[in-house]
Amino acid sequence: EQGYMTTFGIVPTKPETGYGYIRYTQDILSGGAYRASEFVEKPDPETALSYMKSGDYLWNSGMFVFQCSSAIQSFEKYAKDIIVSVERAMAKNEKAPDAGVYSTIPAQSFDVAVMEKSKDVAVIPCEMGWSDIGSWSGLWENREKDENGNVIDGAALVQDTSGCIIHSEAGRVVACAGLEDIVVIDTGDTILIADKNSHAGVKGLFEKLENNQSVRSSDKKVVA
Repeated sequence: EQGYMTTFGIVPTKPETGYGYIRYTQDILSGGAYRASEFVEKPDPETALSYMKSGDYLWNSGMFVFQCSSAIQSFEKYAKDIIVSVERAMAKNEKAPDAGVYSTIPAQSFDVAVMEKSKDVAVIPCEMGWSDIGSWSGLWENREKDENGNVIDGAALVQDTSGCIIHSEAGRVVACAGLEDIVVIDTGDTILIADKNSHAGVKGLFEKLENNQSVRSSDKKVVA
C-alpha cells in the first residue's frame, strides 16, 4: 500500500551457495517488513557462512507482492526497454502478444531488471520450511530416499552408492557403483552426469544441447 516492491526473504538454515541473498537493514517500514539494502548473487561457501552468522542476510525466495502500478513505474524507470517492448507486443491484442516482438525482449530476470535497482524495496523475513527445488540438492532434499540416501526414479541398480539422484526415462537400467552425491539422468537420447552439489556448468551444457553445438565423431568422443 505504501508503494514498495516487497519480497519474502527466507531466514537461512545453512550456508547455502546455490541461492541468492538479500541484505536488509533494521529500518522497519511496517509491521514485519524491513528495508532491503542489497541483493547478492550466489556466494562461495566462506561468504555464505559469514552471511548466515551475521544475521543480516536472507535467502532470496523470488516471491513478491506489490501493486501493479508500482511494478509498471519501476520498469519505466529502471528497465524502459523491456516495458516498451512488452507494450509493443501487446498493442494489438493483450491476450495474444505478438510473438515476433515478444521474442526480442531482453532475457533478464525480474531481480536484475528492477528489484536490484529500486530504492523502494521491502523484505519480510520468513521461516516456513522453504526450499528452492531449482537445484539438484534442493530436489534431493525434498524427495523420498532409499536406505542409502539415494533418490531413484525408474530402473536402477546401485552398489556402494549414496546420496545420489538417479533418473531413467528410457526404460533401461542405470547401473551405478561407488558413487556419492552424483546426479545421473537418462532421458533416452541424452545422459547427464553431474555433481549434485555443484550448480556450475549444467546450464551451459543444456544451452549447447539446445543449440546443437555438440558434434559427435565416429570414434565415440563428444566435442563441444
